[in-house]
Amino acid sequence: MSNLPKLNTPRNSASESNRLKIFVGIDLGTTFTGISWCDSRKATVKDVEVLKKWPGPSKGRQTDVWKTPTTIAYKSENAQINASGNTKDRSPKARKDSESDSCFWGYQVKPAMKSYTWFKLRLDDNAKLTTYDDISVGEGSNSHGKGLLELPPGKSAEDICADFLKCIHDHFMAELECAYTAAMIKATPMEFWVTVPAIWSDQAKSATKSAAKRAGFCSRPGDEMFLISEPEAAAAAAISKMTGEGLNNGLRVGDGVLICDCGGGTCDLTTYRILTAGSEPTYEELVVGEGGKCGSTYVDRQFHHWLASRFGKNFTKLGFEQIGPGSDMMKEFEQLKIDFETDHDEDVDFRVPLVMADVGHSEFYKPQLSQVVFQKKDMEAFFAPAVEKVLALLEEQITCAKKDLSTSSIITIVLCGGFGDSSYLLDKIKDWSRDRAYLKVIRPLHPQAAIVRGAALRGVGDTRPSRRRCRRSYGFDCGEEFREGIDPESESYIDRWSKEKYCNGRMTWQVAKGDYITEDTKVTADVEMIWEGDDDDRTFTVDLWSCTTDEQPEYLRTSGIERVGTIKVDFTGLPKYRFKSCQRQNQKIWLIEYQVQVFLAAKSGVLTFQAVIGNRPVGKTEIKYATNK
Repeated sequence: MSNLPKLNTPRNSASESNRLKIFVGIDLGTTFTGISWCDSRKATVKDVEVLKKWPGPSKGRQTDVWKTPTTIAYKSENAQINASGNTKDRSPKARKDSESDSCFWGYQVKPAMKSYTWFKLRLDDNAKLTTYDDISVGEGSNSHGKGLLELPPGKSAEDICADFLKCIHDHFMAELECAYTAAMIKATPMEFWVTVPAIWSDQAKSATKSAAKRAGFCSRPGDEMFLISEPEAAAAAAISKMTGEGLNNGLRVGDGVLICDCGGGTCDLTTYRILTAGSEPTYEELVVGEGGKCGSTYVDRQFHHWLASRFGKNFTKLGFEQIGPGSDMMKEFEQLKIDFETDHDEDVDFRVPLVMADVGHSEFYKPQLSQVVFQKKDMEAFFAPAVEKVLALLEEQITCAKKDLSTSSIITIVLCGGFGDSSYLLDKIKDWSRDRAYLKVIRPLHPQAAIVRGAALRGVGDTRPSRRRCRRSYGFDCGEEFREGIDPESESYIDRWSKEKYCNGRMTWQVAKGDYITEDTKVTADVEMIWEGDDDDRTFTVDLWSCTTDEQPEYLRTSGIERVGTIKVDFTGLPKYRFKSCQRQNQKIWLIEYQVQVFLAAKSGVLTFQAVIGNRPVGKTEIKYATNK
């Protein structure tokens, strides 16, 4: 029995049950961000509180809103607005040493400010585009306008996310004192559950967690932080709701639940199979999830493309404050998007406010009213690319799921996320599913809050799939004994230790795409490295590789293989007598034999590593994630 760290502690242990704990869900979205919480005395989705009081004048007359815009403006770049003195908007409790003292954020940001948004997508800059991505996401900020996908000078995507989340943290901790006393909060440990798109790379997940920690979450002794995929968070809320409150909603053992999480930037699909129903359902991930960067901002970009094609430089020369997120034009368009339905009256046009001084009267612009005018067919065209990709994702996921379900099984599609609020998207999914008797389509009452609620619920109730499907294959490149007539001579070499002929760069795939994995699943590499005694550096590196193809390539020099990162193992301090040695060319060398273990589905939500010699963890292990596309 190996001496591995226990990755999952049952919630009903004595120490857990006798002490209050607060569970916090953090949903950093491309366009909007939300936060939720509940404590260990509560265990259902209806007990999860969602923060609905956000500072800032830009929310208008609304007093309670589910989320705040994922937007930040630095005061150092907005000196003229600082001088006006009319942007102060503090929450009820004073904040000391807050990031909000150096920036505006969320609803505090006004259209005239130099601001940044959609920066969350930049965390996964190195990911290759998929079939389901809006290709313009990979074209950089220049194709979207100032502030969109743009980063401040000298700051990385992780930096700006940390700055924004610092504002969220400070506001949340102040508001939490309305539910608990300051003394109680100080004495109560917290678990933070941060959501990430399931399609994200391991590097992007790690960067998200790092940004949240830098923001102050999990900064107190005793606090913990975990990541949870957005579809899994939505599943925790949806399945809990569907099987709770005595409703059962027709959910049976063997049925499927397909979470269709359509947010601002990404669309993530994951299908689960119900193993047991009732008040405490159990379920597992049925097929490999799929997704793409085709959220509601795809519709916004199509609208902008249409405006640019209709009005040319008269539109493109306009400032961010007139046409960017948060502008009067985009606020109105956002509401039109949500309300738009497939049966919209053909004779009723759509109008958004926009001042363009040099544009004359036409069917598309009314200068006397400063309004852009478009028709139902135009709005359908704005939606078409995003809807097409969402339906293609659904088609693929359903096709795969049906292979593993009985013919009598029902698949319930749960539409959630900010884009899930769109009546038109819901209509199109229902139209697509109408002739398939085995499909049901539902949408929670507040689809934009499903994910952030589910994140907190995951902590308090330990609601999770019993096992997941691995989204990609993982493995290592190794030197193996050369196979004459099979391995390429160009990859051959003579091993210094054994003096045998070896093949370089042969892949050893430990876990295949689609394999079931649990929190204890690990991939391992048995490593032999030569260390020269006159070298004080006892650090060694091993590359971890992945691929998303159905067939795993045999050799490293094959297209489709991506480097996840380089694992660094430091054996400084281990005595030489622990290792074998021999003389080679009048030089004494040592053979370092160890095993690298990588946990793929650790509770932490990110890859975890350790080096082992003789079943005992040794040395210090860390990873440097790959940054090249």
